[in-house]
Amino acid sequence: MKPFLEHIKTSKDSSWVLFDRRLPAIPFEWHYNSEYELTLTLNSRGQRFIGDNISRYDDGDLVLIGPKIPHTWCSSEDVCKEREHQALVLWFSDAFVKGMIDPHVEPRAIRRLLERSSRALTFSEPVRAKAREIICAMVEQRAGPRLTGLLNVLLLLAEDAGASPWPRRPIRARALRRLPRSGSGE
Repeated sequence: MKPFLEHIKTSKDSSWVLFDRRLPAIPFEWHYNSEYELTLTLNSRGQRFIGDNISRYDDGDLVLIGPKIPHTWCSSEDVCKEREHQALVLWFSDAFVKGMIDPHVEPRAIRRLLERSSRALTFSEPVRAKAREIICAMVEQRAGPRLTGLLNVLLLLAEDAGASPWPRRPIRARALRRLPRSGSGE
């Protein structure tokens, strides 16, 4: 199954994107991006597919994915029936990182974090909980505070000693035959 390239467009008043996606279920959409992607998944349980790895996810899942890594989430159930599945997705380009982070000494840990995300990263529970608060607050913020929120989240993640790279697990052909069909990626 070939992933499709998801094009991310920034608005005229922002150099990166925060997308608040709410759905009755998270569909299987095998894709990749040219940008870094930080995804916080709320009120949802299911399977996530990142590169050659398939694993379960639950409410509060937080993953940083480097550019050009194929991925998708596919929900199997919600946590609270009264609310929709929610994915808060932050996309930012390498050009954004080079312009915003590279010229300064203080955020160099963010550059190292992003270099480690070439396979994708997961984070410790205490850091996920703090990041969740910051990211959820960003949804209602204007561009300026939202930018400082992004930098604060990235600094928090960069300092997480419990961050771990995505494990490599070969996907067997039998497992691929059981994958949900993607409407636009084949």
